[in-house]
Amino acid sequence: MTLEELLEKKKDLCLERDLCAELYNLWISKLHEFQEDPKKYELYISLINNMEPYGFTVKEEIREINRQICNIYGVDSIEQTPHMQECVYKYGLDRPNA
Repeated sequence: MTLEELLEKKKDLCLERDLCAELYNLWISKLHEFQEDPKKYELYISLINNMEPYGFTVKEEIREINRQICNIYGVDSIEQTPHMQECVYKYGLDRPNA
């Protein structure tokens, strides 16, 4: 892949990563909110358990793209390139509200 293709793929994956992070934080907050309601508590446990493998896969795909970008630049860390991309919390859910 060219650098441009890698950056476009990374952009899309980072949007997915960011959404996963905010959903995870929302669901953790809901999990704490419904500790006394076993049915809803189990629902949120299930949602979290189902999403975690997907989130890990997205993060690993980003890591692989970062490695390829580093190879193109001849550096050891993505932070040594202009292509470091932190998580963006679009909806303000940067951490659970537990």
